[in-house]
Amino acid sequence: MLVIASFSLLLFNSLFKNKSKYINFFFSFVLVCTLICAAGFRTGGFDYVNYKNGFEWNSFREPVFKGLVTFLHTIHAPFQCFLLIAATVTVLITYSYLLKSGNEIYWLSLLIFVSNYYIQHDYIQLRIGLACSIFLFQLYYLCKGNKKRAFLLWALACCCHFSMVIAGISFFVSNKRIKKIENYLMVIIFSFCFLLGLKGLTVVSLAEYIPGISFYYKLYMAAIENGEGSVIKVYNPLYLTRYVVFFFCLLKRNVLEKRNPNIYYYLRLYSCGIFVFLLFTGIPTFAFRGSEIFFIIELIMFPSISFIFKNKNVGNIAVVLLALIFFGINVFHNHLLGF
Repeated sequence: MLVIASFSLLLFNSLFKNKSKYINFFFSFVLVCTLICAAGFRTGGFDYVNYKNGFEWNSFREPVFKGLVTFLHTIHAPFQCFLLIAATVTVLITYSYLLKSGNEIYWLSLLIFVSNYYIQHDYIQLRIGLACSIFLFQLYYLCKGNKKRAFLLWALACCCHFSMVIAGISFFVSNKRIKKIENYLMVIIFSFCFLLGLKGLTVVSLAEYIPGISFYYKLYMAAIENGEGSVIKVYNPLYLTRYVVFFFCLLKRNVLEKRNPNIYYYLRLYSCGIFVFLLFTGIPTFAFRGSEIFFIIELIMFPSISFIFKNKNVGNIAVVLLALIFFGINVFHNHLLGF
């Protein structure tokens, strides 16, 4: 209920902007405290048992969480203390980054954050949530040209969750303007991967023909057929929405550039997330985790959609509707909050 209340508060403030700095500061303070409390004091839900077992047995492999749990065990702190510390640090890092986005899209950025990323990660999967929050600052320094600081932040993110190794791609993505030929290439590759995905063919399917790996691939597929694994589709509703928004932003990239000079970098990085998902749907865990890491850019890119429309109110409403779609899918379709 606290998450829904936070989302409702953000929804109201995004539609009816208050110009008072004091009221906005109060709203921000209440919102941040509410989000921290919702994640830090939860007593059940997705992954709750896994995190509790990881805390009690100190079975986390990542150095940051291994060290935190070891310290908490030393002072005999309860599991709830672990959740509260992790939630506080994660939410505050993300919040401090969003403050850099500027007053124009600040509330819209928070709205996108709560509607999707907070629900999926900061509330449920704290380790990857913290890693992605640090990744945001890594991208900030990369765009500023400070690769040394960005590298240190990337290394820290990897120490929070080993899957962040894939985020190393961000160091090799260009920030130059996207030319027409690259634009067409993205569309062609997407269409090809999407059509293959509809047929159930992915990069993972090639494992069937690789000696030494084909045996394990067949075992994995047999487990899925017996209901022991999960199968994902390329037309997952959350991802269908992402495809549409991505190509809309790609089409309007020249308009977005006027407000966000790094939009080409973000679009390329976002496309990496889409292609990782399409190419590796045969391994659901990798497909979801790998793509979601890059999709943290939504906190930057999606609110910028409001700049595409000449009428600011129409632009704000467009972002609000997008947030409502994400929120509805996460809460009611995926039942991430138990609804």
